[in-house]
Amino acid sequence: RSKRPGNGSLGDLKEFGDALTADHFDAKTEVDKGVGGETFGFVVHDCFTNYTDCFPLVSKHSNNNITALNDFTGGNIWVKSFHADGAPEIKSAVEWLGWPFDPATPGRPSTNGIAEGKVKRVLNGIRTTIYQSGLAERWWSYACRHFCLADNIYSGAWEKRFNKKFSGPIIPFGAIIDFRPCPTRAIYKPIGKFQTKAVPGIFLGYHLGPGGKWSKDYYVAEISAFQKSIGDRGHIPVQRVKEIYYDKAKAWEFPLKEYNDKQRRTIDGNVDQSNPDDEVPSVPRTPAHVEVHVEEQKTAWDLPSEAPRDAELEVEDVIAP
Repeated sequence: RSKRPGNGSLGDLKEFGDALTADHFDAKTEVDKGVGGETFGFVVHDCFTNYTDCFPLVSKHSNNNITALNDFTGGNIWVKSFHADGAPEIKSAVEWLGWPFDPATPGRPSTNGIAEGKVKRVLNGIRTTIYQSGLAERWWSYACRHFCLADNIYSGAWEKRFNKKFSGPIIPFGAIIDFRPCPTRAIYKPIGKFQTKAVPGIFLGYHLGPGGKWSKDYYVAEISAFQKSIGDRGHIPVQRVKEIYYDKAKAWEFPLKEYNDKQRRTIDGNVDQSNPDDEVPSVPRTPAHVEVHVEEQKTAWDLPSEAPRDAELEVEDVIAP
């Protein structure tokens, strides 16, 4: 029996990095591109801890794969075996890193079964996350990492990798929160002496450093930015902040979901955006075409055959605690 992550036993795995596997998914069509222009997702999985992450990429160039793989491992882990299909951009990245590369059998996707299954699970997770949030599908480039983090926490993979439980709050993607705006952002406006220093916003995820370690920062966007961005107009500034606030006694609310449901499920839900006299609801739908600017640190990462049975598991439970 083969000792590789695709067909048969994985062998005697003892620690993170003993066996990694990875695969890309395609998002090249105009409707699928991420908010930062990302056209691919790179799903990487550690077979010992079952820890998975997904990196949005603007291209599959080997340099971007190298950056993502270094981010996954932290850059200080010696990978003993890396299994993937024979894609030259993956092979080139792995060989540049000096890791042993074990390619799948050409023309036999089932020999890359674990990676294929993880890609399927991440895609299902992204769809569920986006649907619950009410955000446009282009926000998959933020939703993918949020889903993977939540999945790692609830499955125990986070604790197995880091030997401790995740220390932060578990906040659903797209939930409304309050936060103190970043004072260095381009659109910053001074807060009046008698105004509250926190503003309502939409939660977009956690900032993860090299090796997947949480920096205790969050990605958020002011809800007013969504109110102003109708159709193709405007952009959504994404901010990286340290503090967020929410009522622990209340159920999570998804204001964009409520608006999008009205748009999709009622006859009178659509607003004629070409007519300035139309009344626009207080929280309009996230635009399908939107330029996203990330303050302080951008995460653009310039940087299926038969799948395992666990790929068929439901993913809703890891989205909203």
